[in-house]
Formats: sequence, C-alpha cells, structure tokens
Amino acid sequence: SLSEARRVLRPGGKFVGSVPNGTRLRNRLTFLTTGVVDVDRTHLRFFSVESLGATLAQYFVDVSIQPVAGRFVGISPPLFANCLLFKGYRAI
Repeated sequence: SLSEARRVLRPGGKFVGSVPNGTRLRNRLTFLTTGVVDVDRTHLRFFSVESLGATLAQYFVDVSIQPVAGRFVGISPPLFANCLLFKGYRAI
C-alpha cells in the first residue's frame, strides 16, 4: 500500500513507479463500444493523470507524473500515453 511505502522510506526518500493510463483513447473507445472499462485483470485500479496525482499527493510531496509510451504521445500525452510514470518524495 502507499501508506506502507511511505512508512518504510527514509525522510526525503524517493518513491517511483508506473501504472497503465486508464483514460487513454483506446480504453475510452473500448468502454463506449463494449461497456467494459479495461480487460487487464492484473491491475486493481485504473488512474488518469489527475486521479493518480491526487492519490499520490495524500502520501508524498513533490509528486510528478509523466505520460509515456505511445505512438501519438507527442500529440496529447494524457490521451495517447500507454503508461504513467510517477515519482514522489517522503516529507522530511
């Protein structure tokens, strides 16, 4: 859990990771045509850039999120990125 990650980090320690972009265009189109949010059962929760930032901000400071990995990510990162890379720090 995020609270456990924060607990075991030293003050000023960095927490990094990635999650699938739950609101990318492909997922939106799948939902519109099938009513299914996503077929990847390996993830318990899906995030947008905004919801991931809000969640991480509850536990870490200086949170940054970078949408990555997608052919058209340069056009609109939140819409076309496959993954969201993130980092945050434990408060000192």
